[in-house]
Amino acid sequence: MPRPSNPVKLLASTVRLPDEALEQLIRKLTEELSDRADRRKQSENSSWQEEYRKCGKSNCWCVHEPVGKGHDPYYYRSVWKDGKPTKEYKSKRKKPA
Repeated sequence: MPRPSNPVKLLASTVRLPDEALEQLIRKLTEELSDRADRRKQSENSSWQEEYRKCGKSNCWCVHEPVGKGHDPYYYRSVWKDGKPTKEYKSKRKKPA
């Protein structure tokens, strides 16, 4: 995982940029911020899904069940964290509000 950049050093490095390059950088950063805000809003509005999982034990009953059948219902929703899509899980058997 890359280390986060130092904002002070980034800002200092922009001093040497020509105006046109600096304006392009500002446009790109504005687009990135907008995209992140959209993803955050989608994450907050995503609904909880029910999922059944197989445990992976070779002698368990769930191995022979069709796709979509397995242990307990787990509840999850898709969210964006650290710029990546991931699943947020809630505890088993308690449907989230």
